[in-house]
Amino acid sequence: MEIVSRMALYARQVLILQQKGFYEDLDEGKMSLPLIHSLQNSSEGNKTRIKGIFKTRGPSGLSPGVKEFVVKHLSERTAGLPYVRDVLKDLASETADGLMALEEIFGIANPLLRGV
Repeated sequence: MEIVSRMALYARQVLILQQKGFYEDLDEGKMSLPLIHSLQNSSEGNKTRIKGIFKTRGPSGLSPGVKEFVVKHLSERTAGLPYVRDVLKDLASETADGLMALEEIFGIANPLLRGV
């Protein structure tokens, strides 16, 4: 069953990527959590470089090469992507704990929410 759920998740991610595009939020200049974390933990030179990239983006957005540079910076230099993964794991854990507490209070399990 685990393989089927992983395959479904992968298929969903591929579909989202096809619909949304390759890091479209970077094209739009949106300040995502990994980008904010990266800027907070970058040297002044890298902050200036990344901010400059967004100021000079054209109407069609950023080139794939520039996006790859930003994503590499987010994941390798400032651990922005691993930071977000850790935040999401913490939130998922807190949510599961909260659900368990509510199930204990009401005396009934909630399989629908457990499956999410």
